Amino acid sequence: MGRLRKIRLHNFKSYDGQRDIPIGEAYFTSIVGPNGSGKSNLMDAISFALGLNLELIRVSEPQSLVSEGARKGTAFVELEYERQNGTVVKFKGSIRNNQCFYAIDGKEMDHQNYKDELAKESILVDAKNFLVFQNDVERVANGNREEICTLIERISGSVNCRPEYERTKKKLERAKRAATAAFAARKELKAEIQQYTQQERTKAEFDGLKEELKQKRVELVEKRILLHDLRSLETEQNRKEIEAGLQAAKQAVENAQKTYDQASREYAIARREAVRGEALSREHQDKISSLATDQDSLKRKIELANNDSEAWKNKIEYSSKQLEQAGAELKQAEKDLRIVERAEQDLEEKFASLESISSLTQEQQEEFLQLKSQYLLQTNDARQEEGRIERQLTLKENDESILTDNLATAQLRVDKLKEEHELVEIEKNQLETFIKERKEVLVSKRKELEQIGVDLQKSRSKIENQKMALSKASSDLRQSDGSIEHAKIRNNFLDAVARLKRKFPGVVDTMSNLVEPKEKRFNRAVDRVLGAHFDSVVVNNFDTASKCIEYLNKEELGHMTFLPIDDLKVNIVDRMLRTIHPKARLAIDAVQYSDKARIAVAFVCGNTLICDDLDIALSLRKQKNVKSRLVTIEGSLVHSNGAITGGIVKETTRYDERQLVTLQRKIETLVESINSETSHAADLQFQEEATATDYDKLSKLVKFKETSLDTALKRLESLQREIEHLVRESIDPKKEELQEVQQVISDLRSQLDAVKARLLDAKSNVYGAFCSKTGVDIDNYERNFGVETRQRRELAKQRMRLEDVYRLAKAHYEASEARVNDHKKRYTEFREFLASLNERLADVQRERNEALEQYEELKQSIDEATAKAEKLSEDLVALEAQKDELNEAFQDETSKYEEYEETQNLLEEKRKAILRDAQFDGIEVSADLRKQAKEPQESVLELEAAMVTLDSESREIKNRLESMVINTNALEYLERAKEQLEIASDDLVAKRKASEVASKEFDQIKEQRRSTFCEAFDHIKSNINDVYQELTRSRHQPMGGTANLVIINEDEPYLEGVEYTIMPPSKRFCELSQLSGGERTVAALALLFAIHSFQPAPFFVLDEVDSALDYVNVALLGQYLERHAGPDFQFIVISFKLQLYSQANSLIGIYKDPNEYRSQVLSYRMDDDAVMGNE
Repeated sequence: MGRLRKIRLHNFKSYDGQRDIPIGEAYFTSIVGPNGSGKSNLMDAISFALGLNLELIRVSEPQSLVSEGARKGTAFVELEYERQNGTVVKFKGSIRNNQCFYAIDGKEMDHQNYKDELAKESILVDAKNFLVFQNDVERVANGNREEICTLIERISGSVNCRPEYERTKKKLERAKRAATAAFAARKELKAEIQQYTQQERTKAEFDGLKEELKQKRVELVEKRILLHDLRSLETEQNRKEIEAGLQAAKQAVENAQKTYDQASREYAIARREAVRGEALSREHQDKISSLATDQDSLKRKIELANNDSEAWKNKIEYSSKQLEQAGAELKQAEKDLRIVERAEQDLEEKFASLESISSLTQEQQEEFLQLKSQYLLQTNDARQEEGRIERQLTLKENDESILTDNLATAQLRVDKLKEEHELVEIEKNQLETFIKERKEVLVSKRKELEQIGVDLQKSRSKIENQKMALSKASSDLRQSDGSIEHAKIRNNFLDAVARLKRKFPGVVDTMSNLVEPKEKRFNRAVDRVLGAHFDSVVVNNFDTASKCIEYLNKEELGHMTFLPIDDLKVNIVDRMLRTIHPKARLAIDAVQYSDKARIAVAFVCGNTLICDDLDIALSLRKQKNVKSRLVTIEGSLVHSNGAITGGIVKETTRYDERQLVTLQRKIETLVESINSETSHAADLQFQEEATATDYDKLSKLVKFKETSLDTALKRLESLQREIEHLVRESIDPKKEELQEVQQVISDLRSQLDAVKARLLDAKSNVYGAFCSKTGVDIDNYERNFGVETRQRRELAKQRMRLEDVYRLAKAHYEASEARVNDHKKRYTEFREFLASLNERLADVQRERNEALEQYEELKQSIDEATAKAEKLSEDLVALEAQKDELNEAFQDETSKYEEYEETQNLLEEKRKAILRDAQFDGIEVSADLRKQAKEPQESVLELEAAMVTLDSESREIKNRLESMVINTNALEYLERAKEQLEIASDDLVAKRKASEVASKEFDQIKEQRRSTFCEAFDHIKSNINDVYQELTRSRHQPMGGTANLVIINEDEPYLEGVEYTIMPPSKRFCELSQLSGGERTVAALALLFAIHSFQPAPFFVLDEVDSALDYVNVALLGQYLERHAGPDFQFIVISFKLQLYSQANSLIGIYKDPNEYRSQVLSYRMDDDAVMGNE
């Protein structure tokens, strides 16, 4: 294969002017240089010259590649390439007028032809098989399956199949959707054919059910007439049995009412007196509860004051003991100091009395001096040793004195800390006892507070319920005036109707009594349908109506509307309206009515429809052009002229005078109960607030004491640590050091005594004859004055030490004395405060006792008033029960008589109405039904059971007919659907054929893309393990690692990516993302080298691919490149690591000229050890 021989740059990026970079015969060239020198610009130059897109060179326009120093804005990069046969070709990329131009051997061509010519030399621009950017390694090292798959697609060329693949895939999806839609259309037509066939069958069934329903109606009418005849005979017999006793019962009711009213007035007077007494009682209860709370609060304060007083008393006792101990220590220190001072005075007197040395003659003095010189000469060494030992002894004695003083000071500090520790320990014990006792009190208070809360909640709930009942009763009472007036008017009207019915047998009843909704939900709708005829009176004929009007005028009983059955003009019901809508029905079908009122009901209801809601009513009016009245279940009315009436008025309760009295008594009882319960709730709330206040105060006190306890514990711990620290760090080391110093002093004194003995012997030898002759005792003289000096020094040291001890003892005594005085002062204050609390407690107790006496007196008077009211209340209840019983008996007798009379008339009118309805409906009835009633073949119960059965069967048939939807055009629709089915079947066949063609076309391009991809993948997979082993093989790991590629989707491997798995040397098998940074980089390089081996370019440019590698891996990479570099494979590597570029055949150095701020080039042949050029 060919190789790259030289790179020529002109005004490209940081390379100002023209630069020639010779590569020469080297197969492994390394480009080195510091950061910012322009190494990567050289990589961009090669990429630009080989036709890569500008986006890959990190620029948006060609002008950005031109160096800043270029005058005309032009630049070019020329690569000199030597083919395998030895011919040289020059590939050139130029920038002019912010555009890119490409040329081969000076011949310009377009970009695509340029890439085609490069491909002839195995340089694939789109696949980038000739270079690796640094970010390429990083992307592969991240282990992204899709990125690895993209690299394989690019190198294999399967990426070129992607546009055709996407086009055929979309075409196939469109064909499948069209076939599915055609199949759904054919399926829908089949369903329509089945539906129309079923509708034909339903029409035949509908006709049969209509005939069966007609027969059931005839039989039901005959049974109904026979039943009415039987009941009419029975009612006539019962009515004749009730005739007497009504006037006596009425008089008894009036007498009972008078007695009841008198008892009610007496009860109200007694109850008012009891309520006033209870109000005064509640005031006294509040006062007693408040005083009890104050008393409990004072008791708790006294208890706390007693505890604090005892605590200060204990502190006084303890601090007094400490004061006595400090006084004893002060006296002892003062005594010791006086002893030392007397000893100093005695020493001065002693040495003042010593006689001086006897006077010597001149000759004796000269002899003494000669002897002295001789003595000094003989004892020079011994005297020097004596002086040295004495100096050391003095120093050690000073050290001993300092250590003794320091030890005494530290010990005094420890004693003070122990004293404070004992005081804090006493305080801690007192706090723990206090907290334990108060926490028990807190638990008790909390339980008491919770119970009070439960009781208060119950009381409030009871008050709330009673208030709601009171509100309702008050509201009813406020309405009572209008209600009673309305009730009176209504009662007068009903009395007038009753009188008319008794007076004129042809009077049937009011429409409101004759009509009843079949279902509860139709109540409002039926009221709206009746409208102005709600209280209209139904009569048999016009003559009866005229007689009734004359009677009303004569008796002045008000006005009424009459509906004469024989003279009413009733329109025939439009039966089509029964099936016009499943949620609409005729009003006459939604009500129950007596047979004799059938014509009146038909007159009032007519063709009125009852609809489930207003939307249905409006749709019937607008869409189906229904002209009759339309009423909704909620009560809205759509008139035939288009007007709409709607809305609901809240119904009010009607009351009579007896109910009004009951309401008044109920309100009084509720008010009394609410007042009593409110008083109880107020007591509970006051008790809750007082208990909560005590609980909060006690809780805060416990928290404060717990904080104090924590502080005491921390102080104890701190004191103990400080004591231990002083003993460990100061006292014990000083004791050991003092013992060591004392031992050294003892040794020095022994040495000094030995030296003095030698000096004494020498002195005896030198001065012996002289002392005998002169009578002078040299030893006595020197010894006396030496002892004087030493004793004075020792006494002075003792006096200084004792003065320090005295000062410390005095300060300790004064502090203890001040502490005792402070404790006594605090104790006195607490005792005075305790006395004042006891006085306040006595005052509160006395005031509470007085309030209790007054409360007991008031309570006795309340009990008397309450007892009287309760007695009257019991009498009132008994009277009310007696009155109600008499009234109820009178009403029952009256009702029975009127009921039998009305029933008789009603049954007769119902019979006539049944006959008219039957005639109206075209039903023929047998003429001898009345004779059958006198000699019945069936009982009333049997007739009723048979009627129920017939009615149920009729309703069932009617419901079935109403639920049936008849389509008269079903046959026509069926034929049309069959024709459309044939067309849809043909269309489905065509759509399926088109889908099969699209599927074959897609499978063909899919197989082409897959085979192209797999060819490259199989090659790369067969090489990846060898490449990775070679990159990871070392002296310590001769086998290297293991690498493998796995396709996720075998059918279409380019869709879900390729998984790259690695097993580095001495490690377990894992995915690329689980490796370290260096291991991922080595694995990524192995994959890139394996991919490059599929369609290798003659040269391979690598840009700082070793940046994430350590020393060992860089060396292994360099060895790999060195082994594979040769005539068939040229490496150009940008790197700044010695381990890599030291193995190259040649080096190209890039550096920045500091003066001109442009990139400069140096080249070096490693095998020649000579600089190739300096541009």
